[in-house]
Amino acid sequence: ITKFYTLTLISILVVCAKCSNSSDTHQNHLRKFVDSHSLIEDRKISIPLDSITINVGAFQYFSNQLGQADYIALLNNNSNKLQFYKWPSGNYYKAISLPDGVGSPSHFYIQSLDSIYLVDGHYFRLSLIDSTGMLLKTYRLLIDQTDYENIEKHPPPLATAQKYCATAVPDNRNPIQVIRDSIFIRCYPWMDPFKDEYFQIGKVKLSLNLKTNHISYFMPYPDMFKDKTETYPTQFYNESCTYN
Repeated sequence: ITKFYTLTLISILVVCAKCSNSSDTHQNHLRKFVDSHSLIEDRKISIPLDSITINVGAFQYFSNQLGQADYIALLNNNSNKLQFYKWPSGNYYKAISLPDGVGSPSHFYIQSLDSIYLVDGHYFRLSLIDSTGMLLKTYRLLIDQTDYENIEKHPPPLATAQKYCATAVPDNRNPIQVIRDSIFIRCYPWMDPFKDEYFQIGKVKLSLNLKTNHISYFMPYPDMFKDKTETYPTQFYNESCTYN
């Protein structure tokens, strides 16, 4: 049986509703929304799985600057390559081997073929490479001066209100964004999720100014997350991007 890696673009009707802090009310709103809306398939591409193509990982739809070709790019952590497939045929096009010094990226963003950003949240690192795989620049996603090359032996201290930090965790639902001179990335607080302050002071977005290297954190958790009587930390740990 032939296996396929299928990417589907969907059109979603989104409505905004004022939600109560009550978890029951929130669940009722969510249930009504799910019952009254459905997803409509727009376009679909199927890429056959083979020895060089995996069915998991980060991906991005990309159109070159001249608008002459469209691609789907996949990050293959097994081969340490960024692979390109033509849209909408799904045919393999090319691969870019990732250079030494970028760590183990979990996600990427293609601004252009000569400006490709790779994120390794574990090492608090953002790398910029070009279409040949050359490492152009490395950014630190950490305010303090911890030696991130030795992060296993010397990790940064857990964040506090006075000295905050977070680990970058973009994914396909929460992709990297570049706006003017800044890059925006979803993040998790570098804190113990079983402690009250995780949701009290935690923020789930970071911005990095690509010219000044200034880092800032924003987008705190909504009030319903801060009330431990209504939520249990681990229930939302992997959904820390949720924001109302």
